[in-house]
Amino acid sequence: MHDHRRLGRDLHLFDTDPLIGAGLPYWLPDGAAVRHALEEYARDAERRAG
Repeated sequence: MHDHRRLGRDLHLFDTDPLIGAGLPYWLPDGAAVRHALEEYARDAERRAG
């Protein structure tokens, strides 16, 4: 089974830092682009659905 934390680091989508806090990821540029695209898709789908 794949671990999302490892995949996120391997794909340079997000990372974590113990100084920020355990379990609080921060987005890296590639991950922020994916997140933005997904949010845009969801907004468009909601607009189309009324």
